Order: sequence, then structure tokens, then C-alpha cells
Amino acid sequence: MNQKDNKINSVNSQKNEQKIENKNELNKDQEKIKELTETLQRLQAEFENYQKRTIKSNQEYKEFANASIIEQLLSVLDTLEQGVKHNKEFVLVYEQLYSILKKNGLEKINICEGDDFDHETMDCLVKENSLLNEDKITKVLLNGYLLNKKILRPAKVSISNGKKENLVENKISENKIEENKIEEKEIENGKEIGKNINVGDKKIEEKEIENEKELEGKEIKKEDKVEMNGGVNGDIKK
Repeated sequence: MNQKDNKINSVNSQKNEQKIENKNELNKDQEKIKELTETLQRLQAEFENYQKRTIKSNQEYKEFANASIIEQLLSVLDTLEQGVKHNKEFVLVYEQLYSILKKNGLEKINICEGDDFDHETMDCLVKENSLLNEDKITKVLLNGYLLNKKILRPAKVSISNGKKENLVENKISENKIEENKIEEKEIENGKEIGKNINVGDKKIEEKEIENEKELEGKEIKKEDKVEMNGGVNGDIKK
């Protein structure tokens, strides 16, 4: 019995050792699989990041190339915009050019008088006295533009320095000057009208004198004709 038991125990022991060995091998394989999986995931993530960087780099290069061309065309756009104010024939050309640039990502920075000054989108060229509060836009001197939501060219503006001294008095003086100009114009127009009336009256008077002379001439001719007829008839009777 002891030998048999020993043999059985030996077999069981070997089986247990084999199981342990197999389990260890399995654990090693699982660790290897896990390690390879993590490596594959890392490589895949790196490749995806590389693709994103490449796409972004290409996009930035394209945008940079467009920016260089569009920035050069802004001066043409500015010239056409000024031309529109004086000649409506420029409107169509201006709209066509702006439409093309807009399709390529160009966008005008909308600014109105009274808006707050923005250091990111504007450059201040002039500070002036104004009834507006300090740092409020008084005038847009040159339009600014965005390209693909990024600043391509800041707007050039004048802003209020917040000083209102003498502005009201200056405005009153300007109004008085304007009123004086209007009054002088009315006086000048009145003189011109009076002059035209005098000229008209003189022409009428001259016409009446001319008509009177013409009428007198006709009367004299008529009298001469009557006298001639009377003389002829007297000779016949004799």
C-alpha cells in the first residue's frame, strides 16, 4: 500500500508541478500579449498623432501661402473700396474680388463709431477730442481683416481721448459760421434776383421804346401816303 500510495503521490506531484509550470507559461504568454498590445496601441496612437501633425502642418502651410497672397491683395481691395465712394462703376469689381477672398477665409472686422477700442484687432493712429468717452472709436481709417479667424491685418482707427473741452463752443462757432454762409448766400441770391429783375425791366422798357418808335414810323409813313394820294387826286381834278 505504501509503495502504491507513494507512486500515486509522485504522479500527483508531477501533475501539480506540470500545472504550475503550464500556469506560469500561460501567465508569461499573457504578460507578453499584454506588453505587445500596449506597444501596438502606443504605436497606433503615435501614428495617429503623426497623421494629425502632418495634416495640421499641411493646413498651416496652405493657410500661410494664402495669407501671403491675400495680404498683398488687400491694398487692391482698399483702393477699390475708396474708388466705390467716388465712382459706382467700381462696385461690381470690388464685390467680385471680396467674394473670392471671402471664400478663401477672409473676413472684415466690423467696427462702428462708439465701439470700445480693442488692442488685439485694432491699431490706434490718432487720439482726438470727442464728445465720446475715452477709448471709444471715433473713426475707422483703414479696415482690418481676419483670415481663418486669425488676425491678418488690424484695423487702423482714431479714438477719443475723453477730452470734451471747447467742443461745444467749437460746434456753436461752426454752426454760426454755417449760418453766416447761408445768410451771405441768400443775400447774394437776392442781389442776383434783383439784378435779373432790373435787367428784365430794362429789356421791357427798351422793347416798349422800340415798339413806340416802330409805331411812330408806321404813322409817319401812313401820313405821307395820304398826302401823296391827296396830291395825285388834286392834279386829276384840274
